[in-house]
Amino acid sequence: MPMKWYVVHTYSGHENKAKLSLLDRVRQASLNEKFGDILIPTDTVVELVKGQKRSTTRKFFPGYMFVQMDLDQETFHLVKNTPKITGFLGGTNPQPVKETEIQNINVAMTEGATRPKPRISFEEGETVRVRNRGGRAHTFTEVANFGGGKIPNPALNKGLVTAPECPASTNLAPGASTTVENLAAGNHRFQCCIHPWMRAIVKVKPAGDDDDEEDEDH
Repeated sequence: MPMKWYVVHTYSGHENKAKLSLLDRVRQASLNEKFGDILIPTDTVVELVKGQKRSTTRKFFPGYMFVQMDLDQETFHLVKNTPKITGFLGGTNPQPVKETEIQNINVAMTEGATRPKPRISFEEGETVRVRNRGGRAHTFTEVANFGGGKIPNPALNKGLVTAPECPASTNLAPGASTTVENLAAGNHRFQCCIHPWMRAIVKVKPAGDDDDEEDEDH
C-alpha cells in the first residue's frame, strides 16, 4: 500500500528544525521504510528594499508541514513526540491529504521558484483579491488569529471526527478568487475554518504611507 500524506503541526517559525528533528528520529529508530518525503511548501517573492531587489522565501502554511508516511501506532507516536512538533492535524485521528492537493502544492512551489512574485502591500480603501491555491474548495473567513475561526463542530479540534467538505454555499473553488473591500490598516488573516492550513495574510498600509516594513515573522 502506498504511503499517504498527513498534516503535522509544528511551532511556527521552526518548521525546518522540526523536519530535521523528525528525519533524525526516523533514522535512529530505523523506520526509514515507513517514511517518505517531508514537504514544507514555500514560495519566492521579490521586494524592493532601499532601491535594491531582494528575493525572500515565504512559507505557504506557517506552523504546518506535510509528512508522507505509513501511519500506525509506532510512527504516530514517533512523529508526535518529535521536538518542535505539537501533533497531527486531526489529533488522534489524522486523515490523509488527497494526493491531488500535494500535486497542486508542488506545482505552486515550482511556479514560485521559476517566476518569483512581487511582494505587495495594499492601502486602505483598496480592493484585495485572494485566490484559492488548494486542490479542493474552501471557505474563506477573516480570523483574529490562525487556528481559530468558526469550526462548526468542536469535536474536530479533538480529532474525534473527520473534517468534512466545506459547505457548497460558501465554497471558493480551486483556482477561484474572491475580493475583500474596505480593509483597515494592519495585517488581516484569512483561513478556511474547516481546513485551517489553507490561509493567507493581507498587509494593508495607512493611506499615503510609503514606508517599507517587514511582515510578521511566520
